[in-house]
Amino acid sequence: MQNSFEAKSKENDQSSDDIFTAPGIYLSQSLVGKKKGYTFGSYNIHIEGRLSSYASKNGWTLFFDGIYLDSFDHKLGDAERALDLFLDKGIKALQNKNGFFNILLINENGTTIHFLSDLLCSRPWYLYQQNNTISVAPTPTYFKELDLEMSLNAQALYEQIRLLHTGYDRTLIEQIQRVLPGFSYTIKMDQPLKKERIFSFDQQVDSSLTLDKCSEYIKDLNAEVIKGVLNHPLLKDFKVQLPLTGGLDSRHLLAELLEQEAEVDQLQHILIQKKDFDPVTKIAESLDLPLNFKSLNQLDTKNLLSRWTSRTGGLSNIHQYYLLNLKNTNSDESRISFNGYLMDLLMGMSVKTDKLKSDNPYKAVWNRTYSSPTIRKLLIPDSKKHEIATEALIKEQVSAFNGEGWFKMLMLDIHNRGLHYTGNIDAMLEDEVYSFSPAASLSVYQYAAKAPHSVAGDKKARLHSLQKYFPEIASFPGVEGIPFSEMKIRAEIIESPLLKNLKSFFNSLKSGFKKDHAPESEHSWIRKNDDLNTIHHNAILNSELVNDGHINSMGLKLSWHLNEMGGYQGWTLMSFLSAEVAYRLLVKKQSQTEVLNLLFEK
Repeated sequence: MQNSFEAKSKENDQSSDDIFTAPGIYLSQSLVGKKKGYTFGSYNIHIEGRLSSYASKNGWTLFFDGIYLDSFDHKLGDAERALDLFLDKGIKALQNKNGFFNILLINENGTTIHFLSDLLCSRPWYLYQQNNTISVAPTPTYFKELDLEMSLNAQALYEQIRLLHTGYDRTLIEQIQRVLPGFSYTIKMDQPLKKERIFSFDQQVDSSLTLDKCSEYIKDLNAEVIKGVLNHPLLKDFKVQLPLTGGLDSRHLLAELLEQEAEVDQLQHILIQKKDFDPVTKIAESLDLPLNFKSLNQLDTKNLLSRWTSRTGGLSNIHQYYLLNLKNTNSDESRISFNGYLMDLLMGMSVKTDKLKSDNPYKAVWNRTYSSPTIRKLLIPDSKKHEIATEALIKEQVSAFNGEGWFKMLMLDIHNRGLHYTGNIDAMLEDEVYSFSPAASLSVYQYAAKAPHSVAGDKKARLHSLQKYFPEIASFPGVEGIPFSEMKIRAEIIESPLLKNLKSFFNSLKSGFKKDHAPESEHSWIRKNDDLNTIHHNAILNSELVNDGHINSMGLKLSWHLNEMGGYQGWTLMSFLSAEVAYRLLVKKQSQTEVLNLLFEK
């Protein structure tokens, strides 16, 4: 039965004052912390959290963290169903299930271990490997708690600075990988860890899908996920809170929640720009829904960075740290929430560029981020060597995807930006807020692989779906002040980042550097926030990465000066800050308190 099996267990009262260990599944060869551990041969496993469970049968024990979306239709728990599926059809069958989960299987003497995530790795999971030491955890700070050796991955640092994310399964730490979409991992006694691709991300276009059919498809996909979450046996009694912006993602989620008569306890919003806030207030007032909002400058930044460092160790980009304010501040009671992670990419089939060519795919990747690539390259020693290695990595990745150029670009984004940059800080809020990404599911990937891009791409079908099925919600204006019911999707025109910086510098010269000439939202709020200015300045002046020769001081200071002048350097500074914190916490083994005190020192 689920949560009932014979195994040796032991408890250890060791703890760390400055390390938070997130709910989930942990595997190690030495047990640390205040958790009940289950011993199999030389391995210890512990699990915690409302969504964590286990089951044992036929010599195997399966640990499950997360949910299956069809659980409300079954009498067995998720772990029991997963174990039966594994025993009947093998490891590959586990990933072909709709849900958000991590799964670890181990035999009774600990000689064989399998682990994998849901298809799109919606729940963060890290793998530590060096020599004969292997550990798996949902947060890399666990490896620090085990006092494992860690060193900087110089190639990954280059990718983080240049692309704003590290490549593929690499992290900033040489010994730590990110568990990958479509792979399973196997540990066997006296054998190296085996990583096996068990899912192929291939495009198979169904040309019979019209705009109406695609719009209905999207409507059904959202409904499937939201229904599965709201009716899950472990979650069905919770109220719902929803982060709402002026954009399409959260609006679509709200419409589906209202149709399913979910009890939306409150809407939440972080006020960064007025044009995004105005539509939110109109929706809340018109639908009589409570709105809980704070401006960016009202947030307790030190507390949020404490939460970010303890959950991510700096390995998830800090740029969305404000999402950690999603915890309901008016009550200690947990809530369910939903987020728009991957909705543009998979449901909207919208990528930055479709100019991906198989012979030089890296050219579609290099220059599409938020600041000058020339300046970013100045930060890293031996940048040409790292550039060549990154190009080789991108070529290797693209060769694994079959489809049109835009589809390969989309798969690259999911395997790179999606894992490291744009997603899942709020997924680590579990036991405070159970946050789910309706677009990060197997069925949504299957939609993107079959819908014709000419029909549904660039958000055309998503917009049509909102207009057709939710006209009331579509009638509210978006960030441009135009109701979604009147919108027509147009292709984005992306200006050269280098040209943006040159224009900004020229305009700054004309005004004597007295006027902010980069009002574009992200860079502007990063520059104008007092806390972030203090943090970035302190990190630059006292950088361990600079002191140890991993970052060029001159390039970093140039980026800072351009930021002060109104240049597009915000995300470069945020990427540097993420790397600096990870380096201090995980490599230099500094305490969280020490790092935060340095960053906030006045």
